[in-house]
Amino acid sequence: MKWPWQKKVINQTFDLNDDKLFDLVTEKTGLSISGISVTEKTAMKFSAVYACVSLLAGTIASLPCVIKTDRKGFDEVLHSSRLRPLLNRQPNITMSAYVFWEAIYTNMFLSGNGYALIIRYKTGEPRALYWVPAERTEPRLNKQKTRLIYQMRIQNKSLFFDQDDVLHFPCIGWDGLKGMSPITAAREGIGLGLAGEQFNSHYFTNAITSDVAITYPAGLTPTARIELEKYLKERYSSLDNLRKPFIGMNGAVVTNLGMNASDAQMIEGRDYQVEDICRFYGVPPWLVGAMKKTTSWGTGLSEQVLGFVKFTLRKHLKRIEQEIDRKIIRDSQKFCKFNLDALLRADIETRNKSYQIALGGNQYPGYMSKNEIRKIEGLPPDLAPESDQLYNPPDKITEGKQNAND
Repeated sequence: MKWPWQKKVINQTFDLNDDKLFDLVTEKTGLSISGISVTEKTAMKFSAVYACVSLLAGTIASLPCVIKTDRKGFDEVLHSSRLRPLLNRQPNITMSAYVFWEAIYTNMFLSGNGYALIIRYKTGEPRALYWVPAERTEPRLNKQKTRLIYQMRIQNKSLFFDQDDVLHFPCIGWDGLKGMSPITAAREGIGLGLAGEQFNSHYFTNAITSDVAITYPAGLTPTARIELEKYLKERYSSLDNLRKPFIGMNGAVVTNLGMNASDAQMIEGRDYQVEDICRFYGVPPWLVGAMKKTTSWGTGLSEQVLGFVKFTLRKHLKRIEQEIDRKIIRDSQKFCKFNLDALLRADIETRNKSYQIALGGNQYPGYMSKNEIRKIEGLPPDLAPESDQLYNPPDKITEGKQNAND
């Protein structure tokens, strides 16, 4: 007799050379072809992965999220919205906004999915947001296959929540339930990078890596060799003795041991793995400290940052904004927007030139007031009445008639 809760077990057989068997094993263990197990924790030990995830998660978490409306025909920031502190200051009593969003985005860029539970008032308005680790969350379809239900393990309890009460930020590869894990997609590249680090550690621990070789064609007696080692240790073992010339005796020949081809290829391989991981995350190598590679996103720092925002950050920000709009704001006339001013802020000389155009002059009207510019620069307002007014050039024809009448 089978109980209702018992599930039928299907036994599958695989040939040892079947690719499905390898895929099944690697999916469960994270084992790469190089023999290195690549999981979220082990992947973060590879500097390129850590730098890319830290850069993306930290940058997005640091951006202020403003609530706007377009009721008046233009985007107006709603400073009085009660959702602003929830999104920018303290989502819950245990976490600041930055720590909260960084944790979600770190999950997103490692497992491919970031989750947050929405706690609401009886009126339905959000009261708090709580981060739930991706490994404790499992989305599934309801019986009618019309809505998502999220099973979460919270305080050793398995709880179920409707899709309207869960913020879900999936990465590319959405299959209706989850996004694809970047770590899974880049498993082989990360595995090679970790294998290279292990090889380097063993190489420099066990291999001969001296900078110079001292040879004696005539040979050395055991006593002379001991005396030579003692002499070298006393003469070159401290910082004060660095770069001192070597004084050879008894026909000593000193040979410089440069880097061989194998060492050079090993370093080039490590550089390639860093570039490969950056390619998976869409991060320019120079942003994670790989300075040997150049970028085609522009020559100046401002142009390169603009390229990073356009081609990498924008797609992630849009995904997050739309999820917040439909589950937190839930108002067709309101929406959230990340403020990118801090990232796109130009150098002081460029800003001053643009401000001169914004103020107007030379018979061109201005589109910003003096106090609006001071606010952008973080300066207190000028109390003069004209500081809040837009510049309008005088009419030359009217001005000429007035001068003739005078």
